[in-house]
Amino acid sequence: MNRYLISLLIIFINIFMFAETEAALDLNKYYQFPFSIAVEYQTLTPLSNYPTLMNIYQISGNFRYSLPFFPVLQPVIGGGIIFFDSRDPQLPERFDHSHIFGSAGLIFANRFAKNFELGLELCAGFSQSYFPHLISDYGTLGSPNLSGQAGLRISLVPSFNFTIDIYPNVKYLHSLGPLSDFNGFLIGLGFSGQFRFGDDPDSLNSLIRSILFEKLSFPPVFAAMQSYYARNPITSITISNSESQAISHVQVAFFQAGYMDAPTPSIRIEKILPQEKVDIDLFGLYNQQVFTTEGITPLTGEIIVTFEYKGRTVQQKQTVNYDLYDKTSVIWNDDRKASAYITPADSALRNYSSYIRKICLPKENPGLNQALQLAIEVYYSLWEIGLIYQADPISPFMEVQGNEMAVDSINLPRETLKRLTGDCDDLSVLFCSLMESQGVETALITIPGHIFIAINTKIESSFFSKIHPSQNMTISQNGELWIPIEITLLGKKDFLSAWRNGIEEYRSYNNTPLDRGFYETKTAQQIYRPVGLRETDLGLQYGNRDNILANFSKYQNQIIDEIIKYHEAMAMKTHNKNDYNTLGVSYARFNQYEKGKSAFDKALTIDPQFIKARINIANLFYLQGNYEQAANNYKEVIQIFERQNITTSSLFCKTLINLSQSYYEINDIVTAQKYFNQAALIDNKLAEKYSFLKNSIEASEPNRSLEYSNRDYPIFFAEETDE
Repeated sequence: MNRYLISLLIIFINIFMFAETEAALDLNKYYQFPFSIAVEYQTLTPLSNYPTLMNIYQISGNFRYSLPFFPVLQPVIGGGIIFFDSRDPQLPERFDHSHIFGSAGLIFANRFAKNFELGLELCAGFSQSYFPHLISDYGTLGSPNLSGQAGLRISLVPSFNFTIDIYPNVKYLHSLGPLSDFNGFLIGLGFSGQFRFGDDPDSLNSLIRSILFEKLSFPPVFAAMQSYYARNPITSITISNSESQAISHVQVAFFQAGYMDAPTPSIRIEKILPQEKVDIDLFGLYNQQVFTTEGITPLTGEIIVTFEYKGRTVQQKQTVNYDLYDKTSVIWNDDRKASAYITPADSALRNYSSYIRKICLPKENPGLNQALQLAIEVYYSLWEIGLIYQADPISPFMEVQGNEMAVDSINLPRETLKRLTGDCDDLSVLFCSLMESQGVETALITIPGHIFIAINTKIESSFFSKIHPSQNMTISQNGELWIPIEITLLGKKDFLSAWRNGIEEYRSYNNTPLDRGFYETKTAQQIYRPVGLRETDLGLQYGNRDNILANFSKYQNQIIDEIIKYHEAMAMKTHNKNDYNTLGVSYARFNQYEKGKSAFDKALTIDPQFIKARINIANLFYLQGNYEQAANNYKEVIQIFERQNITTSSLFCKTLINLSQSYYEINDIVTAQKYFNQAALIDNKLAEKYSFLKNSIEASEPNRSLEYSNRDYPIFFAEETDE
């Protein structure tokens, strides 16, 4: 019997493990019944030594009540007869007896699947035993007994009203009289049939349809907007309560089989009054499977409403049909959506941009903005591999922009790199992706019928001359300078022309700024996160490195020459000391130190006490590695500051920092720290920008090279804007 019992337990444990669960529905509440009656038969095996071998079986019945507020807890009362049939061959009837018993207890029953239930039962009771043949000619003897039992109920529920239970249990009997030979534990295995009263919630007669659905037109869903739908509604619907009573604890969710891991909750409403209407926003937490589709995929989703009505938990579903567009599709009702296609995390793009940066790094000029130089590198690298602009023949941007009915297509950057053609949106997201992969912030600029890009130089707006001598060649956003680039000119015109064209397009809408958009990628991607990728090796040909390097050097120098020529012309025109000083700084930044020295000397012939030119001459010594001469010159300038009693200016503070760096480079750590601390007392915020210098000084690391990753140049130049 024990072996039989263990086998049954294993079978039902497996049923429990593999049964289909209904995670979105409380089955105990949904299938709650008011009460039930059951009849049961079970066989019993004693664990203690009886006076003789016995066949023991029990016939009983019980009544269960399901607590309305907690249906898994069910009080139970029962009663029946336990028969003890002696198997003694000598006196077969002597020890025959029976127990008439009654009991009460609790059952904890959990419905873990629609057709299966598992429960625990604890009961205590009282019985009266009857021994009709124990003593010959004496009549029936008996005694009162206490009983208790604990068991496991494994229930098969083929229908709402009928269950079949298997009931392995342990029972204990204890006589309150002298007939104590049959005290002890018994192991039982019972089988019962139970009838549950109430209405089946799944039957047609009991089906509750309290919710009426309105406004069920469902728009198409776009795979590229996967992350957007998790926090922004796909659509809105209206539901109303058609009952004459309120419904409560209303929960609304949307589910799409195959493309969601679980229903996406939308809202929880405590109560909806009779005939009340409620507008509901539906959200969708789609999984990565949406990115595997191609073209248009028709889908059927479910709106799931769970609520309580008349004490019952009810679930009502409504199907909706809609289309899923693949990850290349988009509707231009919000230009920021293009940011979802900017994918700097794509390993193919990172590898390509890293290759570009690596081969051009030896030719980069520290005096020219790093973001600008990277843009030149990327521009001519794409030119080298033959990437060209080609308008979309089916849905050109100028026709679909702002049209909520027209579906456009944007290629992922990796696809554009393989095809080597793309329209304005394709090329824009590719260029932004490559720049972002190297840590340069980008933005998308839209004007009627067109989209192009901008890069952030991180230069403060007042220092536009570090980028270009004309302030009109840059865009100021949040105090920083951005460079617009008309990427569709790739393969046709040089980088400077693409830059000029971009600024002209942007400024052509100065009088109607609402007609253009400027969307920073990092901000737009907080709403439209990058699409998911299935990364594979693209097998890209990166182009001839010598051609890339030659073009980069040529057009880098073109911009440098334009900056220098502007300042040369200005100085020759005005013969102003500040213009000669600015010219000298431009020479110095671009490693033309002799020309820089001549320009500073020219400024000093105009004004021998011109402090800025003296500081910058000291800077030239520093840049050429003559740190002792630089320190001597800085000290002379400091003496001039002190004689003129202007030792609290920012320019004086910058000179102290330059002097500190000079002493650091000649391994005089004590003096370096002295001048740095003096600068920090004057302008602590400025000194904090040079924490790397402070940290190196305090660590007493005289042989360690200073790191200038957060600055354009290793030292401060004294320029016209400095005071």
